[in-house]
Amino acid sequence: RVMAVQTVGGSGALRVCAELLVSQGITSMMLPNPSWANHKPLLSGGGCTISEYKYLNDDTHTVDIEGMLSALQSAPSKTAIMLQVAAHNPTGVDL
Repeated sequence: RVMAVQTVGGSGALRVCAELLVSQGITSMMLPNPSWANHKPLLSGGGCTISEYKYLNDDTHTVDIEGMLSALQSAPSKTAIMLQVAAHNPTGVDL
């Protein structure tokens, strides 16, 4: 099953999202690497265990789609995935 949560944004929304996921038995979340420095403390503070997936190809400054898909395909079930499809923070590289 797939579950999606969309918020209006902001730090508080990330914390609320983490708490909602945990309340539904989803305790692990994958974040892009790199990611905004506040993502990990906000989401782990809401009860999520954080792991990362590769996002940026450092040589081309584009999305490392192969590395990203490989990591996401190996994610355990009930793992939430953070995707920033536009204005990725901190790289600015869109999906």
